[in-house]
Amino acid sequence: MPKWHDFFIPRKGELKVNFYEERLLELQKLIDQNEIEQALKLINEELSMPYVPKDFEDDLIKLRTRILVEKINNEEHHLSSDKIFSLIKSDQTDLVEKVGLVKQLEESNLRKHISELQDLLNSDLTNEVKMMIIYLLNQQGINNDFNYKKNSKTLKINPMTFDFQTQEMVPLETIKLIDDELGSFSPQLVEMGKQIMVSLYGKLFPIQNEIDCAILAKAIIKIVYELNDLPYNSNNGLDENKINEYKQMIKDLEVI
Repeated sequence: MPKWHDFFIPRKGELKVNFYEERLLELQKLIDQNEIEQALKLINEELSMPYVPKDFEDDLIKLRTRILVEKINNEEHHLSSDKIFSLIKSDQTDLVEKVGLVKQLEESNLRKHISELQDLLNSDLTNEVKMMIIYLLNQQGINNDFNYKKNSKTLKINPMTFDFQTQEMVPLETIKLIDDELGSFSPQLVEMGKQIMVSLYGKLFPIQNEIDCAILAKAIIKIVYELNDLPYNSNNGLDENKINEYKQMIKDLEVI
């Protein structure tokens, strides 16, 4: 069974552990003091940055989801499944909140909500959230055919027969190539490249066209270098035009 894939947003800059720890403490203090709007403002500022370390991103999502729960009902600390589905559908709920809400569905018996899930998968809901739903359905062993709307096409996906392994070869192989090239140079750049790839996977899923992982890795590395104002060596034996095509695809999908 495939692992759960978290969605997170890249953010430019070096990993500054002390800063992130201090920011989380500051946010927790604001929440404890019931300064909810100020806490939300700071969370939104952090999540709007072009690069966020994964652990920090996860903590921000948890805090934001907690605030969302408390704002809906101060006496409840767990949303009902019906309320979660309603919030996921709502145009007033942003992407980060939707991601946190889908994660809460892990605690629900989704066999009781096949119709609601089908509605989400067949809607204009952002693709990253739909991908998370498919992974969650697989985790719960739900052997149903679902219509999956992606752009102008509708696909049939059964979470129990879907070939996750082939799909995941693209991000896994690409991340390995990024690590092979940048690992000894800068772990921070590797992490940034990894996060770009995971975010891209959420946009591309399910991958239907052939992807050249070597070209894709180079395109991501080129983007990482540009984000950090580092010189990029184009003398790598690969088709630079193809690298630029992949780079443009990443930008067109608004991964960065």
